[in-house]
Amino acid sequence: MLIGSYLGMAGYPEVDPVNDRFFTNLINWARINRPFTSNLDGRTSNQVEVRLLENANGYLLFTINHSEKKESFHVDLKVPDGNYRIRDVIRNNSSTQTGKNHVLRLSSEIDSKQVIIWEITAN
Repeated sequence: MLIGSYLGMAGYPEVDPVNDRFFTNLINWARINRPFTSNLDGRTSNQVEVRLLENANGYLLFTINHSEKKESFHVDLKVPDGNYRIRDVIRNNSSTQTGKNHVLRLSSEIDSKQVIIWEITAN
């Protein structure tokens, strides 16, 4: 049910709060362990979309601002404790951050209709 219903949602330009709540509750009911959360989870308008790809070397985290304005956000990624290299793929700059208590917090601002792609690797 989730696969067919969720993919079918792609054809709707606006988020229906009832459908959004249904899928969120379904995930919670199934006790799905989410690999990340964000401070903007559950927003039904002016959404900032976050997508995660995991690979043998680490992660690629995509942030897409569908909003009409600049947005501040953070993403809490579940990782083993330790140091991580964060590389902004588009701007080609890097930093090092530390994951504590199995969480690596990534914070930024993103302009309207823009994308941030972070490559995240353990040091």
